[in-house]
Order: sequence, then C-alpha cells, then structure tokens
Amino acid sequence: MYIAATLKPIQLKLTAISLENSLIALIIGVIASALFLLIISRFKPSIKIADKIACTYSKVNGINKQLYSFKIINRSWVYRIYDVQVRVFMCENVSSQNGEDITHEEVTLRKNYQWVLHKLNLKHLWQDIFIKEERLNSRTDYAAQFSTFDNLKHHISDKKFITFEVIAKHSLTGFSVVRTKSYKHINEIKKGNFLSGNTFKIEEIISVDQ
Repeated sequence: MYIAATLKPIQLKLTAISLENSLIALIIGVIASALFLLIISRFKPSIKIADKIACTYSKVNGINKQLYSFKIINRSWVYRIYDVQVRVFMCENVSSQNGEDITHEEVTLRKNYQWVLHKLNLKHLWQDIFIKEERLNSRTDYAAQFSTFDNLKHHISDKKFITFEVIAKHSLTGFSVVRTKSYKHINEIKKGNFLSGNTFKIEEIISVDQ
C-alpha cells in the first residue's frame, strides 16, 4: 500500500505533464497551420486589366463593324493562371424610393474563356520603356484580349457604365481571384488596337469614326 500511495502522485504528475505537452503540441499545430494558410493565401493570380477599351474595325462577312476589346495580363513572374473566365456588363444606376440600385445586362463576347495564361515573359518586363512599339520576337502568351461587337459607346453616360470582370485560378494553389474594372467615361474608349505583350498601349487608327 505504501508503494501504491507513493506511485499515485507520480502518475498524476506524469498525466498532467502529458496533457500539458499535448496542449502545447495542439497550439503549435494550430499556429503552424494558420501561418501556412497565411503564406499560401498570398499566392493568388496577379491579373491586371487595361484602363481603356480599344475600339477598331473588323470585317464580318465583308462588312466593317466596330469591335471593342478588353485586355488582361498575367503579371506573375513565376506562375501561370488558368481557368480564365471573363464577363462584361452594361450597368445602369436606377433610382429607388430610398436610394439607387444598379442593374446589370451581360454583353455578348466573341470569346469569354481561356484555359491558361502563362507567366510573364521577363524579356518584356520594361517593354513600355525600352521596347515600346518595336516588334516582339518572343512569346506573349501571358496576355489575352476579349472582344465584342456590341456598341459600348451607347452604354456610357451619366448613369450608365461598362463593367469588365475576370475570374482566374492560381496554378500552384488553385486559389481563385476576381478582378473588376468599370469604365464610366467615353474617353476610356480609345480608337485603335492594343499592342502585344506587357503593355496596355493602344496604337491609334485615324480612320475609326466616333
């Protein structure tokens, strides 16, 4: 009985130590998981949308039609983005009894999906400064354009505007990101074509009518 009485406090102490170690291990595990999620959550698609819409003419069945184009660029140096989906909306502020609501009407695009945009070509990193309008001799598969024949100019006014939305996934984490850009002024539509590569410059075409 003496031995049993002596061992009991030791057993209780060991049990307390074991519980304490388990609690510490649990806390460390939670902190490590939180840090991992925090770090990996930083790996999201780096998508940039052009500040302007390009407007030019394109022949359809022998007839010249105005074509409005949006451009996006994957600015990541390391990772691709995939499952790229885009939508364009004609939006209008509509007054209600106690404020304003926004209505959305989707615009028909010639193409609204692209499977992958590759990582940025670092040869074009300083394109706007050094290369400018010179012809590019290496890949530009990190950028894409999406176009519509809908007359977007008629849908920009005091209460009407255009919203461009892009959704894409990161190739490493699979995390998705949504980016939007609204065009509220007619001067955000510029005559001409987007230059290729890591630039949002639009090469003007004098012959395009207002």
